[in-house]
Amino acid sequence: MGPYVDRLRTIEQFQRLTEDDLKQIEAVCQEELFEDGEIIIAEGTRSDNFFILLEGTVQIWKKFQQPEQELLTVYSQGRMFGELALIEDMPRSATVAAKGTVRLLAVGRDDFHHLIAQIRGFALMIMRSISATVRERTENFIERLKSRNWYLGKVYEQMKGEMEERRRVEEELRRHRDDLEQKVRERTRALDQVNHELRLQIEAHKRTEADKERVIAELQEALKRVTALSGLLPVCVVCKKVRDDQGYWQQLDAYLEVHSGAEIQHSICAECSEKRYPKFYKKDGPDA
Repeated sequence: MGPYVDRLRTIEQFQRLTEDDLKQIEAVCQEELFEDGEIIIAEGTRSDNFFILLEGTVQIWKKFQQPEQELLTVYSQGRMFGELALIEDMPRSATVAAKGTVRLLAVGRDDFHHLIAQIRGFALMIMRSISATVRERTENFIERLKSRNWYLGKVYEQMKGEMEERRRVEEELRRHRDDLEQKVRERTRALDQVNHELRLQIEAHKRTEADKERVIAELQEALKRVTALSGLLPVCVVCKKVRDDQGYWQQLDAYLEVHSGAEIQHSICAECSEKRYPKFYKKDGPDA
């Protein structure tokens, strides 16, 4: 009896095989040793071997060492893997990596197909193994879907709460914006009113300044006239002419027109009218 028959007999799937079946399997097996982290099967590569796990643990990965990598399952002692790719003659669908030190029995492609053709029990065992693998992966897939659905539900509830909070904040911001716009409009109207009143005050101040300047000019002009008429004024006692600063004698009314700016209107007083024109004089009042 070879070194692997006793080990194979301890594996549940091999317990239904005969001693001769086990010896045929042992005859095509080759032991392989892998250390922690070593790749046993790489996803996407050619399918060359069927493996029986004697010792240790392996991890089955999708998209291994990529950002979206996913651990599908973990196999321990007694499990088999790699048979599906050999049957389908397709590239490996997942990566198998050693977790710690791992001892395997490897069966090559041609030997694997020979065992299926020659040993009916081996073929049934492989069918059961594939069925168990599919069922296990289906259950794992369903569990992952449930987990993802639960996670998506939590994310949905969170997003729903965030959207409601966002709507509340947007509504509050809208109210604040409307209040601010109303205050800006009111403030603008108040500023317009203040500006209007200020313009009116400026215009009134300008008019006041203009009136002030006009009054000052009139006062200055009056002061000139007063100055021109101030001091001693020589008057003839006979003809009543006055003598100007240059020493010329001139009529009083002409002198006043020149030096005061007043316009002289000639008239006759009541006393002179009575003396000179008694026939025409009529005493109607003090200035008639």
